Amino acid sequence: RVLLEHLPRFERAGDALEYSLAIAGMLAATGDSHVAMSGSRAFDNFIGTAAPPLETRVIEGSPVVTYAAPETGLAPGDVVRRVNGEPAPERIARLSRFFAASTPQSLNHKIMQVWLNGPPGSELRLAVEDASGRVREVAVKRSAAGSGNRSRNLPAARILPGNIGYINLESLAPAAVDETFEKLKDTRAIIFDLRGYPQRTGWLVAARLAQKQAVAAALFRRPLAMPPGLAGDIATVKAEWEFLQFLPESQAGKYTGRTLALIDERTISQAEHAALFLRAAGGTVFVGSRSAGADGDVSRFTVPGGVTISFSGQQVLYPDGRQLQRVGLTPDFEAYPTIAGLRAGRDEVLEAALKIASGF
Repeated sequence: RVLLEHLPRFERAGDALEYSLAIAGMLAATGDSHVAMSGSRAFDNFIGTAAPPLETRVIEGSPVVTYAAPETGLAPGDVVRRVNGEPAPERIARLSRFFAASTPQSLNHKIMQVWLNGPPGSELRLAVEDASGRVREVAVKRSAAGSGNRSRNLPAARILPGNIGYINLESLAPAAVDETFEKLKDTRAIIFDLRGYPQRTGWLVAARLAQKQAVAAALFRRPLAMPPGLAGDIATVKAEWEFLQFLPESQAGKYTGRTLALIDERTISQAEHAALFLRAAGGTVFVGSRSAGADGDVSRFTVPGGVTISFSGQQVLYPDGRQLQRVGLTPDFEAYPTIAGLRAGRDEVLEAALKIASGF
């Protein structure tokens, strides 16, 4: 149905931009956060290749500044009301038509990465509401491609009050895993921060938690392409390859304390897979909000015009068969940031995890 609806748009495309927007509009119907297009300069210029020195997230239903360079005059907790005169909700809805996402929370995250972009060197005009409720106009220059997650410039490992260990898997390098566990071996619990993209350390970390061998961590399903029109009275309805992925085995010393993991819409793909490994290895408790719901390796193909399209080439489920994609990891304890907490410099999700860990 989607293909039939979009074919006339391809036929009407009069230039590279109209063709690229036709592709993007069709891809948005896939409901897969791994779906994206690359290689279209026209689409890249339409979205904007330069970002301002600030970051935003959807918090309490509104786009809120989470990081801003000093020269912008903005502060964490400022709520963006208009962008170049366009009301923020209208701008978000307009751009959302061109992006695929597995879940509503993942779509919010995707849009927040690009919605303030524009041409290099251009001026971005924002109307923002500050803590006093005053709305003011701010002009910010776009200068570079987005550098991502500057609001999360956190150390890889530390010990928090109450003798609770903390590991930021976005910063933890594989070579530092053994050293980090040695540092945190006597803590009463460890909080793993999965609100960013890990450096392929989930497997190494899980191996330091697992007390048993041959523990299933994830179930995979891949479709098998079959030739059509088989002769006789048999027709293949569906063919797929299904397999279990087990935790890696390790002779390294095991951490025996309780573990928690912080998750939200930024927990996607490898981060979600790391969470599955942590849950299987040590019964890790999830704190925060639902993840993106886009686990699975990325597959790619190219369409006319040199545009490359990526997508989730396999289905990843919990080892017991429960759905993960298009659902997301479900927190055991829900916790959300607030605008007031952001303005006060607090990490309310981490605070919630610390309170839970102190009760172990």
